[in-house]
Amino acid sequence: DVHAPFDLDAKGEKIAFADGGLKVNMVGTGRSRLISPDLPCALAWSPDGRRIAAAFCRDSAGSLRIYGVEGDLLAEVRTPGRISGLAWRSMTEILAFDVRITQFSFVANLAEIILQWDGTGEPKVLASIDSTLRPSTMKHWKDVLVRSLTLKLSPQRDEILYASVKDPPAFTPYLRIVLHNLESGKGR
Repeated sequence: DVHAPFDLDAKGEKIAFADGGLKVNMVGTGRSRLISPDLPCALAWSPDGRRIAAAFCRDSAGSLRIYGVEGDLLAEVRTPGRISGLAWRSMTEILAFDVRITQFSFVANLAEIILQWDGTGEPKVLASIDSTLRPSTMKHWKDVLVRSLTLKLSPQRDEILYASVKDPPAFTPYLRIVLHNLESGKGR
């Protein structure tokens, strides 16, 4: 599906992708299996390739789910925003990049929230960045922002890289690239 996520497991044996729902393709056999009829907005295989994290978005809310490789639902939690990126920090912890837009008559608030979830209870907020966006910025960039704002986990799994939107009143909007250390909780 256009603009749909996909992810290849670490061994290169399985591909998770969106095509009329969430599907998993076994590379060796070429066979695909439907895991969920819902369309995912973000996907990530666990480091061992035995589970897949999938985010499902409906307008400004959605859910985060963990499936076993056979398609069994292992865990699910509702999220108030639109998850645009997922990464497994460890065998049990998932990082999610949650984008929330609140539209007011004169401006919009863009919240970029980094969540950590272990498959039980509610996700923990690791960091939150808020920006005020002008109506003209929202008109031209809303769809791109919702799809494109995401995170990337470092190979050592101790830092994430993401873009934060800045829209100062007297200047052109721009992206601020942030490297966030997960141990210290600080970004630069």
